[in-house]
Amino acid sequence: MAILASTPLKPDSYNQILSNCGGDPKSVFIGICREITERYFVQRSINKPSTAFVQVLLDRVWQAAHTIGTPEPLEPKAMGTPQEPDYELLYLHAQECLNGLPKHRAEDILRELIIQLLVGLTNPEFKACRQSYTSRHAEGCLRQNRDHCAERVSGAHCEDCPYFVVLSKEQHRRLLQRSWADESDDFSINKDIFLPEDFRSLRVFWHLHLRNRRN
Repeated sequence: MAILASTPLKPDSYNQILSNCGGDPKSVFIGICREITERYFVQRSINKPSTAFVQVLLDRVWQAAHTIGTPEPLEPKAMGTPQEPDYELLYLHAQECLNGLPKHRAEDILRELIIQLLVGLTNPEFKACRQSYTSRHAEGCLRQNRDHCAERVSGAHCEDCPYFVVLSKEQHRRLLQRSWADESDDFSINKDIFLPEDFRSLRVFWHLHLRNRRN
């Protein structure tokens, strides 16, 4: 499935996405997340599960997000406040998504994937980025480390980062590249890991879906 919508968003973006993808929000969600899953397993150099397995799993992730509770859209002038995820709760829901499915040798990786997706789907909205992608530690900036970001579904950014929605693809790329501490070609070579466009598709779709619920 190609990138579904670009930013800035247009008033009819959601209807256009649905009309291009059969009219079913869950099918759109599963289609985007299937691409994310395939990319995530490639960047971790692990064989991905079967298409049938992933289809069932992502159907359960959709249900889990609604069971946990999806965030209320922010009012136009509200800024919102970043919140830390409840990882214990998300772990339980991720395990529930996996229960009853055939055992997969990368079950731990699948659980990590589900938890990260659920963070992006259920954390409250906010407008001021945490700027974790610039945080420096004794070992350097982990969010600018290729191997670290290969374990993340959202690359250098937090899963709930507002930049995926408020910035265009090119604006986002320029912002991230300006913040890069290492002057090597690491960012350009691994751009799809540091700034995955399939994840932008998910965040854009979800942003619109929360404002146009048709469940």
